[in-house]
Amino acid sequence: PNERTQLATLARQHHLWASLGSDFHQPCPWIELGRKLWLPAGVEGVWQTWEQPQISQ
Repeated sequence: PNERTQLATLARQHHLWASLGSDFHQPCPWIELGRKLWLPAGVEGVWQTWEQPQISQ
């Protein structure tokens, strides 16, 4: 399996949160910013643990 699949499996097995970034480095000379920013199924984003601020009217 590819690296993303392996990391997703580890995250699910160990109940780890994941993050994304557009500065991901691959063995290629160029990749457009913001590409490949998705989490595999069953992997939760770390930002989902952040508390939402209370907005008063």
